[in-house]
Amino acid sequence: MGYRSPHSPEKMVIKRVIALEGDTVITKSPYPFPKETVPEGHVWVEGEHPEGSRHSNDSNLYGPVSAYSAGGPTEVSRGILILNTRIR
Repeated sequence: MGYRSPHSPEKMVIKRVIALEGDTVITKSPYPFPKETVPEGHVWVEGEHPEGSRHSNDSNLYGPVSAYSAGGPTEVSRGILILNTRIR
């Protein structure tokens, strides 16, 4: 999901959606609570980084992200995204 960074709103970032509204996630450090239920209108996002490292600013740092932070309503649903690309 692409969205505006909560720490630098002039930047767009892309992260993997881990949980949708109503889901409960097991959080990682530095998040202050061991579990979090994603509130309505939000998603939980995490970046790609090796287990145990903190190379990604994501929901474990700033909490659930508004589904509207991409600049407008963002529809996020459960399922599989298939990206079809053509290599030339």
